[in-house]
Amino acid sequence: MFRHTLLALVFLGLSASTAPAIASGKGTLQTHVVQKGQRLGSIAKRYNVTVEAIAYANGIREHAPIKPGQRLVIPDRSDKDGSEARAENPNLGDAPDPHATRRASLERPSNGRRRSGPAWQEYAHAPKRKNWVEISNYNSKWRGLVLDSKGKIRPTARQAIAELLAATGDHPGPPDRLLRLIVDVSNTFGGRPIHVVSGYRTTSFFRDSRHKTSQAVDFAIVGVPNAVARDYLLTLDSVGVGFYPNSTFLHLDVRPRSTRWVDYAGPGEAPRKSPHGAPPQTPVDFDELAEQAAEGASQPSPPPRDASAESAPAPSETSPSPQP
Repeated sequence: MFRHTLLALVFLGLSASTAPAIASGKGTLQTHVVQKGQRLGSIAKRYNVTVEAIAYANGIREHAPIKPGQRLVIPDRSDKDGSEARAENPNLGDAPDPHATRRASLERPSNGRRRSGPAWQEYAHAPKRKNWVEISNYNSKWRGLVLDSKGKIRPTARQAIAELLAATGDHPGPPDRLLRLIVDVSNTFGGRPIHVVSGYRTTSFFRDSRHKTSQAVDFAIVGVPNAVARDYLLTLDSVGVGFYPNSTFLHLDVRPRSTRWVDYAGPGEAPRKSPHGAPPQTPVDFDELAEQAAEGASQPSPPPRDASAESAPAPSETSPSPQP
């Protein structure tokens, strides 16, 4: 008798925490009904996903309080940042269509934010000291005032940041605009520490990588989800912004006009534009896709087989395609 009663209670407990699946354009979304005492961390651990992914999929902040009875959409384990689940979540009312989600590398910001992510303004606040930057890489850290009272870059700050970006000696130094962008990012997010993953380097999947000329930096902001920081970077002019859902950093570079892309590759993999399937043998040229979108063109398609079409120049010959 006791055993049957215990099994019944367990069954009721499991049933109470799992809501009926929500119908979506791609099928069904797994949902969870919040129980008393549960937090996003425990729920994320139960489903083996991240807190960031759940928050992103449901349009809430990572530290937002949740209440018993609240229904949460649970992203699939392969949906690393929750963007796919968010796009299919009917409760948000502003989810982009599936085609727009698949073409995330070609989306443009609206009113300072992307439709598919939380507002960066929620994480933004004034720093304790303007133009004061704390920045580090895997080996060292520096913090100090970057701009003087006249808005000029202080020589000591330039040298320190250049060393963190490995852009010293025979290597080209970082351009002033990249240094000012780092200051701008720091000021926007309250002076939070900035962790540099890569600055100057000669190895890249792209021949014309801006890392080779010290015009690019891969980084993360401590305490700010990459998807949120990306939303802010997309409001800037004349920059390249790369978002990597399966990695731990963002890419930012300086260039004549803005370009953006989403790369689903994991660490060490060749770039890929799809979240599923094996990495392509030939790296995807995200810049070319974004450049064509900016010019009002569609994604590249195979050329027609008739003789006149075969004699026409290829897209890469008629439009610039700078690399990350």
